[in-house]
Amino acid sequence: MMKIFELLLLLTLILLVSSSFLSPDFYLVENMILRNRIRSDLLQVVHYARSEAYLSGTGIEVVLEKSTDEIQREERPAVKVYPRKIDSSHSHADRQVSISGEVKFPGFSDDDWLVPFQFAASGNSRSGTLEWEVGESVEKIVVNNRGRIRLE
Repeated sequence: MMKIFELLLLLTLILLVSSSFLSPDFYLVENMILRNRIRSDLLQVVHYARSEAYLSGTGIEVVLEKSTDEIQREERPAVKVYPRKIDSSHSHADRQVSISGEVKFPGFSDDDWLVPFQFAASGNSRSGTLEWEVGESVEKIVVNNRGRIRLE
């Protein structure tokens, strides 16, 4: 009886030690989920801007600007990404995406705004690149002058 108890205790210890080595690194999983969410949100805004330019017959630009919401009290302030008509202050607030946390947009400083893309009603666009970093990975949305959207 004692041998069985010792054997079960030994097997339990082996399982506990081996499970600690085999458990996934949850930081990597969380980072992957954040990257997928940001990619999806940014693509949604860019696709909406292209469609809205074509359907409305007016030029639409995608704008990045520092969020001025008083609620945002984090280390890195949130960045708002939204489509708006060219030469207008009217934005499509229902399509606004707020991105905060450990996300960096190279080439975008906190005190200005950036227009990486413009879509014309004719289907043409001003080509550009929107690049962002989450952790160690760098991703890009590239729009060519014909309005084709591509991920890199």
